[in-house]
Amino acid sequence: MAATRDALLVHGLGETPVYFVPRRDVYTEHLVETGTGPGLGGREMKFWSVTASGGGLENAVWMFLMPEGETEPLLDHFGFDPNPFNITVD
Repeated sequence: MAATRDALLVHGLGETPVYFVPRRDVYTEHLVETGTGPGLGGREMKFWSVTASGGGLENAVWMFLMPEGETEPLLDHFGFDPNPFNITVD
């Protein structure tokens, strides 16, 4: 899904910390935009589902549309739901 040296690990958005990866480092060919709506903290977000030959994960990836304040560093970063993904950090 992604390979980066610039991921941001964000605590406090939910029960599990979330990795945010710069857009340039995400392989978007497996993402299908599913819409926008309120997300974490009531902020407007865009959502994507992950598609694969064996099925998919609905709304498992997201991005803040207009991050501000403490979320401003997340501009143009995809957030990944930590539960269905195998995230490896070196």
